[in-house]
Amino acid sequence: MNIYNSILTFSNDFKNCDEVKEFKRLKKKIDENAENKKIIDDFHKKLYDYQIAKQNGEDVSDREKQLNDLNVILMSNSEISEFMAAEVRISTIINDIVKMLEDTISE
Repeated sequence: MNIYNSILTFSNDFKNCDEVKEFKRLKKKIDENAENKKIIDDFHKKLYDYQIAKQNGEDVSDREKQLNDLNVILMSNSEISEFMAAEVRISTIINDIVKMLEDTISE
């Protein structure tokens, strides 16, 4: 079987798994609420900036505190916390897939 056929099959399976369906449902809810969407987008930007600064060896203690404070606020919003939990599940699955592929290459 051609590797691309296998990837297409996997992609379709992934698209139809419960975790992705739930993520899409929750993402749609977030996108329909402008305030929640702005909060999530702001959090993602701050998280990205924090990761880049940390990678560059910068002092990130202030950014880390801001992210932790923001996270407490986010978790108090049930729609946002539910979405973020789904986002973590999807990220974990994707990271596991990448790890499996890396392990296959290094064997």
